[in-house]
Amino acid sequence: MTDIGGFQINFTYYLREVVERVVSHLPIIDITNKLNHTDISALVKPGKYISAQLAFYFKEEEPYKDYEFQRKKAYYRGNKIRLEFSFNAWECTSSSARFDHMTSRRVITPVLFVTSVIKEKGWIIISTSCLAVGSHFDDNRVGSNYVNI
Repeated sequence: MTDIGGFQINFTYYLREVVERVVSHLPIIDITNKLNHTDISALVKPGKYISAQLAFYFKEEEPYKDYEFQRKKAYYRGNKIRLEFSFNAWECTSSSARFDHMTSRRVITPVLFVTSVIKEKGWIIISTSCLAVGSHFDDNRVGSNYVNI
């Protein structure tokens, strides 16, 4: 996204407000401290909304090109659990997110819609669609709607 006379900052605030309003009405399951096969098998199903503050790896699925679709994959792996989503890095609302915060290995807090859960060779692979990503929410309005189990 390019900065067109302050448009980017206005868009960012608008998008933040929309995401917070939508997410505040979703039953989000926080799996941050439930990364074991028993809890994941019981809680995480297709059609559920989940979130977790974890260290995700980021990799480019297509070479970088200015002003074009830039597909990346983000994934967490640990305890024989893999949690993954793909996204268009061009649609990050800041260049620091695109070129720093969503690269390499970073701790993030995504809000995710579960599309599939597959058990394969002792692993649980959770594929998701990402609704929003942030990091280290101090004033966690999103977290106030979490389902605590």
